[in-house]
Amino acid sequence: MTAFVPRRLSGALLVLLSLVHVSAAAAQQAPGTGTAVMTRYAQGRASIRATRLTQPLRIDGTLDEPFYGSVAGMGDFVQVEPRLGAPATEKTEVWVAYDADNVYIAFRCWESEPGHRVSTEMRRDGQKIFGGDDIAYFYIDTFHDQRNGYSFSINSLGAFNDGAVSNDQYLGDWNPVFRVATGSFDQGWTVEVALPFKSIRYGSDPEQTWGFNALRTVRWRNEYSVLSPEIGRAH
Repeated sequence: MTAFVPRRLSGALLVLLSLVHVSAAAAQQAPGTGTAVMTRYAQGRASIRATRLTQPLRIDGTLDEPFYGSVAGMGDFVQVEPRLGAPATEKTEVWVAYDADNVYIAFRCWESEPGHRVSTEMRRDGQKIFGGDDIAYFYIDTFHDQRNGYSFSINSLGAFNDGAVSNDQYLGDWNPVFRVATGSFDQGWTVEVALPFKSIRYGSDPEQTWGFNALRTVRWRNEYSVLSPEIGRAH
């Protein structure tokens, strides 16, 4: 089941990153006053412009830095199960940012019934993380080739399952160095990840285009929803 999700999600969105130096003014520009973070196209395709940061995020799961107030989270998740193509029943927001050292991915998972949340696994790569817990999941395809990438599944307790995909083969023994923290608020839970560039492989071009998608499960509804429903090859 863990390998199933990367194949379904790989390359559904394009993430644009500029790894060359940018001025502080350009890096701090709020998307509301300039370029939109996410643009959706026909057939579920979309592109994301990752936000360049001048200061590293504090990885504590609180999502209280100014970045989260000035940059709108990406949402409008779409169900894969049980009602393919229907809007997700619970709101999810996702952020993608980066600085000179890390890629940052954050989730805010809203819940209408927080008491129904399922989180039991506390071990790294434990089977219940994807097999039974409520999770936030993301996949990055750093070469944008639909054959290679990295996947991360995280539950609200901070336990995670990480793996690599190489030539369409899932490698569950890939264990990179990265930081993750989770938190709770009155109406849900949060995830914050800092993934060092040195922990992953990517191309040498200063202007990077990666594939990306995000998934969330709501177990008590038997629901899987994704940021982009496009399953075929992105262009």
